[in-house]
Amino acid sequence: MAFDPTKPVEGSEIDAAELRNQFNALQAQITALRQQVAALAPVLTANNTTMSLDWIYGGPACDGFHIFVHQPNDAPGTFNDRVQVACGLRTRTTGFDSPADAAGYAYYIVPMDGDENPLTPPSNTVSFGAPPPPGDFQGQLDAQQATIDSRQSQLNNVVLQSGDNAAAITALQAAVAALQGNH
Repeated sequence: MAFDPTKPVEGSEIDAAELRNQFNALQAQITALRQQVAALAPVLTANNTTMSLDWIYGGPACDGFHIFVHQPNDAPGTFNDRVQVACGLRTRTTGFDSPADAAGYAYYIVPMDGDENPLTPPSNTVSFGAPPPPGDFQGQLDAQQATIDSRQSQLNNVVLQSGDNAAAITALQAAVAALQGNH
């Protein structure tokens, strides 16, 4: 059943089935929006060779990215907004010389608009680690390309379904605001 904003009618008796259908329809819409918005989040990787953070982003135009950092002495799950970078950048060096130097650090990024509002959910969380065994790079590249292809397909579906990019971005920003408490 689709959500019907005219129900319940003013002054009508409470009907549990009618309300349940309304709530279920709203939950279905929220779930669908969460899936669409999540597809726009940046994909972050920790490059053990260059000791940099690299990311792919296909979401709405942004003014920059905020990089959140968990340091070894921080309480578990605590991330602090440490660095802001321009929207055109897709990499950021960390200043560490090796993965061992970066032990205990973790990162995620969030694209922001000009008013410092997040445009999508946060990226995945990454940390530096031991380099993969030799010969395993092709598998990593294939997995990363599959993630990119999936995110691009989901982004295309959001834009195609909306027909109106401005309305789609507004709807996605509203959905992101609603999801912010879930990270």
